Amino acid sequence: MVVEARDCISYMPDECLSVIFQSLSRRWLMIEGQSCHRLSLNAQADLLPLVPMLFTRFDSVTKLALKW
Repeated sequence: MVVEARDCISYMPDECLSVIFQSLSRRWLMIEGQSCHRLSLNAQADLLPLVPMLFTRFDSVTKLALKW
């Protein structure tokens, strides 16, 4: 039995595809944040205010390397 592959995406409206890919993008960022255990940053004075946001985004980081 041969089953033809159909391209269902070409029949979907752009608005529908946009919603799907936005949802996938958010999910991908969440998975990436949970799987990142090491973070390497260039140490700069203006980095300090962003540190809490970085640890919120990458909540599984256990090792932080600061480069000069």
